[in-house]
Amino acid sequence: MLYLRRKIYTIWCAFAVLSIFLGLFPFFWLFLQHHKIHSWAHFLNRVWAHLAFIACGLFWTNQNKIKFETPVVYCANHTSFADIPLLFLGISEPFTIIGKSSLVNVPLFGYMFRRLYIAVNRGNRKSRAETLKQSFEAIDQGKSLALFPEGGIPDGNTPNMISFKDGAFRIAIEKQIPIVPITIPYNWIILKDEKPMLAKWHKVKAIYHEPISTKGMTLEDIPQLKQQTFDTINTELKKHQVI
Repeated sequence: MLYLRRKIYTIWCAFAVLSIFLGLFPFFWLFLQHHKIHSWAHFLNRVWAHLAFIACGLFWTNQNKIKFETPVVYCANHTSFADIPLLFLGISEPFTIIGKSSLVNVPLFGYMFRRLYIAVNRGNRKSRAETLKQSFEAIDQGKSLALFPEGGIPDGNTPNMISFKDGAFRIAIEKQIPIVPITIPYNWIILKDEKPMLAKWHKVKAIYHEPISTKGMTLEDIPQLKQQTFDTINTELKKHQVI
């Protein structure tokens, strides 16, 4: 009976999320035709995220969130496909997402992501270099960055984290802007990356931590900065473990 309820809930959530996106897509397409109005497409993603979470009965809390007047690098743990939409519900200032290159292969969504955000193939040196270039340009335009420094959703042992990649921390140090750690404790319960993928209702929460300054740091400080960010997220994550 529990399996049946979860399957029905999964079907409803998939229908709601897809229907809302398809309804908004003509406007996405329109706003993506010129970079001067890309901000409207980004705003549509916030609308989509709000409507999708409400339609799925998921109500969220953004703890300690403040709006930054200058760019920062948001770093969050990654356990679920629900993580990206949750960022749209918490970050109100202009920002761009750095995501896996595989996202651009998703029909329609990939078209939007490719034109609006930054896709990286971590196994390709040229792609990584281009990602750094685009990230620096976004920061120079006054945008924050949001990414998942684990590089993807870890296989197994969820919600425990795996070691972080260097990219986010190199960007923050080179541009001398703060790192803002984010702990997302429950999304792995709502939509775990497994087969069959079944949704489950649970409360939604994101905890925004105090910014970590990079002023005066050099690239030699990447390991220290990376570990401090990891420990900040992980300490909070352990407080929300669900048995």
